[in-house]
Amino acid sequence: MKNLRRKCSLVMAIALLFTAVLGMINPMEAKAWTNLQTGQFDVPYTYSYKNGTVTYQVDLPSSGVIKQVLDVSAGELGITVYDASATEIYDIRYEREGTYTNNFWLIGGTYYIVIWKAFYSPEVSFKWTFESANESFNENQDNRNNDFSIPFPIQLGSEINGQFAANDYKDIYSFSTKKRGALTLNITDYHKSDLDISVVSEDGNYNYTEKDLPKGKKNITFQLPEGDYYIICSGDSVGKYSFKSTFTEAPAGVKLVSAKNVKGGKLKANWKKRKGVDGYEVQISKSSEFDNEVTSKLIKGASKNSFTFKGLNTYTYYGENVYYCRVRTYKMTNRIKAYSDWSEEKKVVIKR
Repeated sequence: MKNLRRKCSLVMAIALLFTAVLGMINPMEAKAWTNLQTGQFDVPYTYSYKNGTVTYQVDLPSSGVIKQVLDVSAGELGITVYDASATEIYDIRYEREGTYTNNFWLIGGTYYIVIWKAFYSPEVSFKWTFESANESFNENQDNRNNDFSIPFPIQLGSEINGQFAANDYKDIYSFSTKKRGALTLNITDYHKSDLDISVVSEDGNYNYTEKDLPKGKKNITFQLPEGDYYIICSGDSVGKYSFKSTFTEAPAGVKLVSAKNVKGGKLKANWKKRKGVDGYEVQISKSSEFDNEVTSKLIKGASKNSFTFKGLNTYTYYGENVYYCRVRTYKMTNRIKAYSDWSEEKKVVIKR
């Protein structure tokens, strides 16, 4: 009977301890210190084990980073950051004496910063500062552009500032173009090496991604038909990024007049000349979809209207040796090539 009572007492003690811990780290049940404002973040604060658990409530006016500097002189300290829905965003423990610097990358909204004793008896002094990300669109917990149903609309030619936070790793922007052309994104300020940029058409016919872009500056050009599009920025790391968009209108296309087999494994393409262009791109492939064994050739100058591909396969053991050919024009503007749409392709059987 005594053993049973001891076991029951132990279970009750563990249950009470578990309840106490849960209550300790639940910001919705803790009394908020309403005097904590971003304008007062540079005021130093102290924490002692005698304080127990302390919860600070802060309303961030925009996305940005809370920079925290701590001087732990004794004990072990725990710091947890929750959003307005009590979802845990950060959880950090400091187990040794020393000075620590920590950055909390967050979008706008209400947050709770919980300071609690991890082990032993902590004695800590700390202060916060807040630096706004200066996003082009003010993002917060109730209004964020990480869904196709609520993208942020942009004008081509504008510069966009954004931020990835611990509770927001994706941003989606939308734009439209009534003409075919080259969209160039000049990406700057990103300080990590895992930035992904995608351009996707609303109808799903265009989808292209550049993955794991290096930190620093990067120019990416997408050849787009007219239509409605999304730009998707995503990454696994927190930090700011910027990009400026430019759009270069494409020239008119050109007609492929002929594509013929020439003895000796050659294919000669002829097209109509197009005034006002800087050149042509002619392309052949073993696939009518141009996704297999593709060979391209850039032809500089508007006056040229033919090119001969040499050294093609003439082996016909499995039947006809077929190639497909097409051509398009391009124009250079500020070192950016804008391509017209492809001509209709022509089928050519290559013989010995």
